[in-house]
Amino acid sequence: MACCGTSNSRRSNAPPPAASASVSVADASANPVRSPETREQLIAIALPIFARHGYDGASTRDIAQQAGVALSAISYHFGGKPELFAAVADRAARVMFAPLEAIVAEAGARAAGGASPDDAGDMLVALVDAVAVSLLTTGHEAEAANQFGMRELAVGGVEMARIGREVIDPIVGAASALLACSRGGSAADHTIAATTLFGPITLARLIHNRRLGDMTAPEAEGLIETVRSVSRRNAIMLAKG
Repeated sequence: MACCGTSNSRRSNAPPPAASASVSVADASANPVRSPETREQLIAIALPIFARHGYDGASTRDIAQQAGVALSAISYHFGGKPELFAAVADRAARVMFAPLEAIVAEAGARAAGGASPDDAGDMLVALVDAVAVSLLTTGHEAEAANQFGMRELAVGGVEMARIGREVIDPIVGAASALLACSRGGSAADHTIAATTLFGPITLARLIHNRRLGDMTAPEAEGLIETVRSVSRRNAIMLAKG
């Protein structure tokens, strides 16, 4: 009897297999694992969509579908569409500025070191040329980032301040400092003049925002070379006063 009682007790204490599976699924649902890969994939997919259609025109359903995830993944990883847009803007600003970071730093260092007027002028030409090449670059992520940034600046989007602070301000600041070396005065005296140097580049980027990535290679190269030539001449004339 004792043996039978022990056997029955063991059977009654053993959890039913179905109940165990149910608890396991519930626990997994309550504590999902965040995937950095999914988050990065959503940002990468969303960048060209926001760049082309803007905040209002972009569909989070399309973004999720192209990323191969459920729509709820956007809320889970970001909180919602505004937070996803902010994450995309952060990525765009970093991609836009990355090719220019070194030359902007060099320009600032030369200006701080008291570059001669000739050296400052040469550095200014190099800086403007680098900006032209960078902002008119084609290619998936660079193209989308530049298109996103220019769209925000053109329409006064919610992320305009970020693009200005993280991309435009450092470039204009370096150019202003170089103009102070070549023409005298302080960098603040030359902020407006420095800003005008990038007008042709910005205008070309805006005009061709939708077309640049679709141009043939010779067409794109021709556009870039024309803008570079105009920008270099403007920099030379402005540096000489």
